[in-house]
Amino acid sequence: VAVNSVPDTAEVQINGASSGNTPLKLTLTPGEYRIAVTKQGYKTWERRLTVGSGGTMQVNAVLTALPSSAQAQ
Repeated sequence: VAVNSVPDTAEVQINGASSGNTPLKLTLTPGEYRIAVTKQGYKTWERRLTVGSGGTMQVNAVLTALPSSAQAQ
């Protein structure tokens, strides 16, 4: 699984565990996963991911900036 984000250097979590920062390439066994991409000042991007055997899956997370009042909290 290749995970990219806009902006880059966002944290990637697979099933709640930190897996590194974007851009990131992961080898996952076939199955269902919860992926979250987070970066301070941006809304968390979350999806369910079904990984099959063989091939490469692309995940492109476009993060939405939080309003400046929400970033201060």
